[in-house]
Amino acid sequence: MPATVTEKWSDREWTRGKSGRRSWIVSEVTTGLDAVAAVIAQAGVDVNSAFPEESRLRADTDPSAKQLGPKNWWEVGWNYIRPEAGSVTEEPDDPLDDPPKFRWAQGTFSIPTDIDADGYPVVNAVGLPFDGGFTSDIRFRILTVTKNQSAYNPALSINFENTFNNANFNIPGVGTIAPGQMLCVSIEPTAEYDETSEYVPVAYTFHIWRGWNLDSDGVWDSWKARTLNVSRSGWWDDGGTPKLGNFVNLSGEPVTEPVLLNATGTPMLSGKYKVDAGSAGLKTPATGPVGTGPVFETTTNATFIKFRKARAADFAGLTLFA
Repeated sequence: MPATVTEKWSDREWTRGKSGRRSWIVSEVTTGLDAVAAVIAQAGVDVNSAFPEESRLRADTDPSAKQLGPKNWWEVGWNYIRPEAGSVTEEPDDPLDDPPKFRWAQGTFSIPTDIDADGYPVVNAVGLPFDGGFTSDIRFRILTVTKNQSAYNPALSINFENTFNNANFNIPGVGTIAPGQMLCVSIEPTAEYDETSEYVPVAYTFHIWRGWNLDSDGVWDSWKARTLNVSRSGWWDDGGTPKLGNFVNLSGEPVTEPVLLNATGTPMLSGKYKVDAGSAGLKTPATGPVGTGPVFETTTNATFIKFRKARAADFAGLTLFA
């Protein structure tokens, strides 16, 4: 019977840039030399052949052959090494085998805010908001990952720039970034290249920030617009039809500051305001239509309304660490 050669996949080992090992089970041969010859013939492996996962690792000159328990069964092992510089078998490093490079920096941006550093609303002594003018300085991390690629793919830029991660995203050696905390800013080559270039270094730039809260949509509010939910107008119920009117106090006088609202659009301070319904008189504030885009965050003293400023995307599609 002809020899049978089967690779032991569970025994395959690989240390990038240093070494590798493969082994095979060979049956129907009587000597170790015959077992090695069968591997060479059937598995296509010989001295100086390339390791499958890394071409710069090469099969050495001394494969091993060990007889197993059953008669005419052998195990052949072959080590792969990186040839020494200057040797005739040395292959030039393949830039595409280089791991991605990381560079970190700090960024700062200022945003209008209606909350203080502890998350409490900025309001006056009677609990009403001021008319703007407050900003908050936010510090975040800028991560640039540079990866050598066979070509630059503009579709990645089109599909992923100005998007945030819609699921946990693991960065090797760094950790896991929760949904919504990572914004893809740019994907672009770092240098000039042409159609004959062997590879293209591509830089992926991300902004990373924790945000304030994990919202009901399962996404952190790191890259959402967040503002105090206030208004000078509210809804009243006209026989089942919601209509808008201006908020007034219980005496019918117009409010002098925007009114704090809850997620239903009614005042948080219940019983303190009415809605001026014109000829219909003063009406109790009612729930009206709410858009499908915003999400709400309710605290003891206020409700905040949030809108997504970027699209959600599955960052696994970047294949950045594949």
